[in-house]
Amino acid sequence: MELPRNIYCIGRNYSEHARELGNAVPTEPVVFTKPVSSVVRPGGEISLPRGSRVDHELEIVVALGADWAPAAVAVGIDATDRTRQEILKEKRLPWDLAKGRRGFAAVGPFVPLAQPGVFGELEFQLTLAGQVRQRGCTRDMLFSVDVILAFLGEHFALQSGDWVFTGTPPGVAPMVAGDEYALEILGIPESGWTIRVV
Repeated sequence: MELPRNIYCIGRNYSEHARELGNAVPTEPVVFTKPVSSVVRPGGEISLPRGSRVDHELEIVVALGADWAPAAVAVGIDATDRTRQEILKEKRLPWDLAKGRRGFAAVGPFVPLAQPGVFGELEFQLTLAGQVRQRGCTRDMLFSVDVILAFLGEHFALQSGDWVFTGTPPGVAPMVAGDEYALEILGIPESGWTIRVV
């Protein structure tokens, strides 16, 4: 799949993740964006900046087709420079420097959707050396994919080919150089992929 025109991301979409970071549970979707230059696909690497804690945030990623309809789904990592993000949040500044570095939007192979309504029960996970580090299910989202897309459509001119990161479940943790993560949507073998951290 080609690179997207726009990348929209939803923050704090799982209540337990909001709580684990000490954030309030939102009453409407929390939206931020990533530059297309942050994308890394299978075969690439996530490069860690020196002196920062960078967390993996496992997410379901939706690619939009015609009329904003979900066309394909993947599993990815919204890499977050937590050290820089906390500084930016304290200063009430945008998160771009914490979320938009090169390689900070890691996305696996997209699987075409036969049925757009499959998002209610997708289980997905990230493992390291065979051990589950993060796991979630879309039924635990505060805002469903349909609600997210309707909300985004009110505020942005969504386009075919746009990607939407739908939020991370609890279990975010620091990445370490040398880690190699395996990601998959359970029950969809063709969604599986790996990525290294350097």
